[in-house]
Amino acid sequence: MRIKKTIILNVLFVVSVFGFAITGFSYYQNNVSDFVDVTLDSKVLNESRKVFIRLPNNYDKTKAHPLFIKTDGNFNLANWDKALKALNPESIFNEAILVVVHNQFFTDTRNRDLVPPYARKDVNTNPRPNNETTPEILVKLICF
Repeated sequence: MRIKKTIILNVLFVVSVFGFAITGFSYYQNNVSDFVDVTLDSKVLNESRKVFIRLPNNYDKTKAHPLFIKTDGNFNLANWDKALKALNPESIFNEAILVVVHNQFFTDTRNRDLVPPYARKDVNTNPRPNNETTPEILVKLICF
């Protein structure tokens, strides 16, 4: 009985390690690319935000380049890079600078930054009380 318990624990350990290895490899594939990592400090937001920047092969700092800014940019960095490169070689996409704004996990900044206030989970959904800002007041003003 003791041997079976040891075997089961060893199998669970190996499966767990294998699962973590696959998860780590997947994270690396989706979050690491040839982008330049830059951390921007914001006094207004009182936080630091990581951004990834991909410069085109023909980058010339004296020349204007198209700019793409991708929000929610934690994933598929390499795929975005490949997608831009796969487009028509003559197109402006190959000359574009791609800036990818990284989401901060575990801080709920994704909801703050990307979800409209009325759709957030912590928003008051009760009807507004009647006061000078209700639509009925606007109707009265229009009819006046």
